[in-house]
Amino acid sequence: MTRLTLAAFLGLLTCTAPALAQKFGYYEGTASVAYSTKEGGTTYEYVGAAKIRIPLTSVTADYAMAELDDNPPAGTITLTTFNYKQVASSKGADGKYMEVTCKLAAPTEVPVTASGNLSVDYRKKEYTMFLVLTPSKEMPVNCVNSQSGPYKAKKGAGLIVASFVPQGTMKLLPFTDKTRLSISNYSLVDPALKDHSPIVQSWDLKYVK
Repeated sequence: MTRLTLAAFLGLLTCTAPALAQKFGYYEGTASVAYSTKEGGTTYEYVGAAKIRIPLTSVTADYAMAELDDNPPAGTITLTTFNYKQVASSKGADGKYMEVTCKLAAPTEVPVTASGNLSVDYRKKEYTMFLVLTPSKEMPVNCVNSQSGPYKAKKGAGLIVASFVPQGTMKLLPFTDKTRLSISNYSLVDPALKDHSPIVQSWDLKYVK
């Protein structure tokens, strides 16, 4: 299972019809992402790149919108870093806290589905985006249990690509050309991300009709 703290918000999003996506076109391009998060006694670190396609579900003279709910095929992600560390909540019989650490065995590319939304305001030349990219298969990792030793496993790990987070502060990003949404070294910081480090991102998305 992909462990993304913000995934709970995705139930608010609606489904996309493939026929509408073909009718209105899509934004397509690449993104790079780096962040860490903590859930209880478990910490995660992600660094990766994505190739994504965002099909539009509504377009007028004033705006374009994409609303996605696990839409396949959305593209691929390649993780170069995925670190996982879990510390037991209580001591074992030896008086120590058991720890499990895992690292990606090698950079791995996997197909993903996409959930989230993209809103482009042509009049104000501003846009917002929130995407969760969920892998369709798990990735091989090398792990070490502090009590039993090393072992191999598989874990699912996705990426967040976003200008804002649901239930956080809405952040509008500017653009000069509606056919290209691009930003470098954008750091997403929000009180709603209390268990996350800043999400450092770059992306370059081009409109295709």
